[in-house]
Amino acid sequence: MIYLIILFCLLVTILGVSKCLVNEKTKRFKYISSGLTVCSGITGFFVLYGMLPSPANPRINELDFYAHGLPSDYRFCCEFYARNEGAKPCALEKIEFIRNDTEFTFAKSATLTYGQNTNSTTRVVTNSSLPESLPTTNQSFRFIGQGKCPTGRGGDFDAAHIEVKLYFRSKNKVLVICKIVPVITTCSVQDMRF
Repeated sequence: MIYLIILFCLLVTILGVSKCLVNEKTKRFKYISSGLTVCSGITGFFVLYGMLPSPANPRINELDFYAHGLPSDYRFCCEFYARNEGAKPCALEKIEFIRNDTEFTFAKSATLTYGQNTNSTTRVVTNSSLPESLPTTNQSFRFIGQGKCPTGRGGDFDAAHIEVKLYFRSKNKVLVICKIVPVITTCSVQDMRF
């Protein structure tokens, strides 16, 4: 689309300058009117370009990764908010977790308990389905499952981090957002159903 706008503005500017060079009587007016025509063409390009819809711009907020169990065999829950700040539509197509040779399997639902002892909150949650279109306001996403590290290189959860890759699609364009977040162990993930 941008190439059509450039071509259109260039064509109109060339025609305008040609008309000025032919119709104006003195050289001074030919140069002045040609210069004004070129400036008008450039201004027209920026006006038309500004009227185009802005590209998809996915944003991720408050991404948390909870793990419960042993570092080599654990259940997880990843929660975050996402929205599209662009005018073109965009959808979350895939999520990927990367941590020390760990294989991740998604579940359908689980029971989560947030917090410790008396301040705990328990609720049954389900896995978000993909692909999911992003609205312009924050939408909640939750992915639950199991992580297994067959090589035993899972490492300890103390001060551990995990890389989360989110793949978005806007028409034929793939946008990837990568976040590295700490592993939080204050959430219990139980009764997981696959």
